Amino acid sequence: MARGAEAPVRGGARGRRAGRPLYTAADHAAATGGSAGGGGGSECPGRLRRLGLAYRPFEGEMHCDAGRRRILPRSARRAGPKGVKGRPGAASHGGAPGGRRRRRGAVLSPADSIAAARLRVTECTACRLCEGRTHAVPGRGAAPSRIMLVGEAPGRSEDLRGEPFVGAAGARLDEALRGAGLDRGSVYITNVVKCRPPGNRAPSEEEGAACRAHLEAEMSIVRPSVVCVMGNTALGALLGLSGISRHRGTTVRRGGTDYFITVHPAATIYNRAMMPALMGDMRTLAAIARGEGGGRAA
Repeated sequence: MARGAEAPVRGGARGRRAGRPLYTAADHAAATGGSAGGGGGSECPGRLRRLGLAYRPFEGEMHCDAGRRRILPRSARRAGPKGVKGRPGAASHGGAPGGRRRRRGAVLSPADSIAAARLRVTECTACRLCEGRTHAVPGRGAAPSRIMLVGEAPGRSEDLRGEPFVGAAGARLDEALRGAGLDRGSVYITNVVKCRPPGNRAPSEEEGAACRAHLEAEMSIVRPSVVCVMGNTALGALLGLSGISRHRGTTVRRGGTDYFITVHPAATIYNRAMMPALMGDMRTLAAIARGEGGGRAA
């Protein structure tokens, strides 16, 4: 393609940032026989498209690759960050969340990873609980976090809002966390099962098994030093134990992680006398997370 005068490096912010010369409208007009003011003639955009090139007006200029002195191909013009091919917003194979592509071999940040895990939960149809749900309820909170709390399953309020522990049981949990100097922003809260069972019944073993991969993914991303096991369902799913009254207040060590066992916050709704026990257990949980020990060995 014929060239006019050597393309200057423009002084605009985009030119400086790119560090490349710009192919001006005058240069393009000389090459195509069009007018500089009209961007190279009315036939220019069609010609460029047939050549697989793209024209993006920017003060009557076209970007030019500094090394090869050519107009950038359309695929390159639509590329994202350096080293990332394709349109911004296109999802890569492997599911980087938010529509961002990532470089091969790149490791997702915890925030990106937990977002991907949440998306998998909301799209899950592994068991029949998905048929009656309003929303699937993935976990929520800090990731990573030293403390992860695991309950049973969403209730009515959680199903409606798509967030864990936002109903009456959640209010009791918040009260206990505040009493221990903790808040939702510093912990991660989730459930064994991510969809509400009909009538708030306890989830079956099959339903828990269908959600197991989601819970394991959350644990691998959050990387808690202590997991708070809340209630019988979580006790059975995480530790294969039963009898919450017998095990409450104990700590079990598995795979380098401490599992601290307490009652489910919903139990305090029906038996207010259990609230002091829950609050005391949250203080013990906070001490374990600080490395101060606490909780008797199971």
